[in-house]
Amino acid sequence: MFGMTAGAVLVYVRGDRFTADTLSADLASSAAAFAVSISLSLCAQVTLAPAMVLSASTAIVFTEMALVMATPFFFSGVAITLALTRSPLSVGRVYGVDLAGAALGCLGVIGFLDIVDAPSAILLTGAVAAAAAALFAGSGRGHGNWIPQGFGAVLSRPRMIFLVMAALGAANGSTLHGIQPIVVKVAVEGRDRSLVYERSISSHMT
Repeated sequence: MFGMTAGAVLVYVRGDRFTADTLSADLASSAAAFAVSISLSLCAQVTLAPAMVLSASTAIVFTEMALVMATPFFFSGVAITLALTRSPLSVGRVYGVDLAGAALGCLGVIGFLDIVDAPSAILLTGAVAAAAAALFAGSGRGHGNWIPQGFGAVLSRPRMIFLVMAALGAANGSTLHGIQPIVVKVAVEGRDRSLVYERSISSHMT
């Protein structure tokens, strides 16, 4: 909620920048930024070693983790706020689609985790966001972009981001030595010898 609220506040503070004329482009860049940042956030998270130890280092680690985890939600907060406040469609219709998407997302999590591990599911979620960015980009004629120019050049290719994220998620899900947490429950997890069997918990709940 911290990240999403920060994104909503940005749209409110810079209200004169975000207009209906640039809505499609702004939604596309926000969704693409979410797709890219969620993978970078994951990479940063798996390098951290959170542990409940009475130490200033513990506070630093958890602060880093909170900021890293909030970053993708910041961009999603921008996208959701723009859709709800700048769309020419009725608020009820937009909000209804938003709720339907959230419900499908909940079901999608179960589907992803029944096939791949959690880190790979996060990467595939980024692919879904990139696909949404491609659809937003093709839905209007606006050329506005609130992302700095250097990053904007990357985010202007949502189809390429989709392909990269989908391939990365599929590849990561097919190996035990990809993007995975290093420390699990205050213990180093050796992927080569200590791991005997791994399966999503959702498969045992069905």
